[in-house]
Amino acid sequence: MRGLFFTLLAIVSALPVRAETISFDLHDGLIFIEARLQGRPEKLNFILDSGSETSILSHKAAKRLGVRLIGSEPVQSVSGLLSAYRSEEISINLGRITTPPRELLVIGLSRESEILGREVDGLLGADFLSNRILEIDYRRHTLDLEADAIPAYGATVLELKRNYGALCIPVTANGIELEMVRVDTGCAKGLCWTPPQGSNERRPLLPSSNSRRKAAVKIGKHEFDKVDSLVFWERIFPGEDGLLGNDVLRRFEVVRIDSRGGRIALGAH
Repeated sequence: MRGLFFTLLAIVSALPVRAETISFDLHDGLIFIEARLQGRPEKLNFILDSGSETSILSHKAAKRLGVRLIGSEPVQSVSGLLSAYRSEEISINLGRITTPPRELLVIGLSRESEILGREVDGLLGADFLSNRILEIDYRRHTLDLEADAIPAYGATVLELKRNYGALCIPVTANGIELEMVRVDTGCAKGLCWTPPQGSNERRPLLPSSNSRRKAAVKIGKHEFDKVDSLVFWERIFPGEDGLLGNDVLRRFEVVRIDSRGGRIALGAH
């Protein structure tokens, strides 16, 4: 009888963990999901932003919900240095998933809310993905928060390289190899990138911080022509070559980010 009991235990432990799937809204090329701060019933609009190293709460939401702020500090963003605060340790609820308590960065997101025409209460960053396997189904508009580690058949699997908290992969743009491109679901564009010194990429005649142009983009075995890209002539983040955004990522049926195993699986496009 004892042997049967242990056999049953082995069978149960071998069964896959029930997935936690939630719906998202793709608005202006960004992934919006509903979340709550633990202990507070109000629904909040969060953007899934794998390009942000830390999860963020808006000043407005923090004040409205009575979240205690700690010290202030400067943080680096695409648009430059911003002044931010740290919150008390707090958990975020998504479906039946509750994140471990952690400090959130608190910054103003009023401008982003105004541009998008929708209140942005916060961003779920790369720290949310830590030790998690997240599957984004762009076709069904769903997130699987407890995806299986085995990628779908036929998916292209690439190693995720880390630059501090950022998750990066190699990408080729106009025949130029970029080794460290940040996987950024918080970017609606296809590709924002910096050509290396000595490349044949044509610089503008007038001084400019960036240039819009079409790019031929290759990721693993997948190739995309005439991708809308933004060329930055100075690196956006030190040690990185650019950002890969949703306009390219959503061309794959499924994107599975395995922060735990250090890899990304890209489905058919």
